[in-house]
Amino acid sequence: MAKSGKDKLIWLGLGGAALLALAAGRAASAPRSGGAVGTSPSPTCPYPPPGPPPLDKSRWDLIDRIYARVVEANPRLKNTSCSECGGRSLAAVVAGALAQAEGLEVPPDLVVAVAWRESTFNPHVDRVAEALRISNNGANCASGTEIGPMQVKPCAFKTVRLDPTLLLNMPTPVRIQYAVSAGILYLRWLKNTRLPGASWCEVLHAYNVGPGAFLAGQRNAAYVQAVLGRAGEYSELRV
Repeated sequence: MAKSGKDKLIWLGLGGAALLALAAGRAASAPRSGGAVGTSPSPTCPYPPPGPPPLDKSRWDLIDRIYARVVEANPRLKNTSCSECGGRSLAAVVAGALAQAEGLEVPPDLVVAVAWRESTFNPHVDRVAEALRISNNGANCASGTEIGPMQVKPCAFKTVRLDPTLLLNMPTPVRIQYAVSAGILYLRWLKNTRLPGASWCEVLHAYNVGPGAFLAGQRNAAYVQAVLGRAGEYSELRV
């Protein structure tokens, strides 16, 4: 790609960096769409996959590899920008946002696969005001309030101690970054806090159907299989 990974992240600025530092130091969503929901127990989880350890890569290498996967799945984002993007494509902005996974201790290949399954990497940050209104500023997990490439509901922002109303005054690139950080932190919260000892497969079920529904026995095998199948194609993103 024409721009280096470092160039892609310059848009964050001091304000964006401060927000990410806040998000990194903080850790219930209602069901998301994604196939029929069942009540069968989770099978043995095939993630992480067996094999040799991943090769070392810099953060910039990781961003470039994520960018390639974003463009592969959604070519339109390569040629789409925004008035606040500083000439950078939305594909570059989304790739930089997803690369936060490494620093937030969630597998990047899994995070990128979730974003692929949830939105095909579309930013989805243009209806924040409506999402906040429907959810009463995150007080409930109403359907249709999903925000960002990882389709995070305002109530899930609040679960990981992020304020979804801050999105209203953010430029588009920082909105995307903040929304993705909420999704990553929510995955981490599910794994480490809400479902301690759970496998990543169980975490993905809970991300989709909601942790309360998961504990009540609901599962979405089609969703988890789709995410794991895609993550299996993203071996170059493993760290």
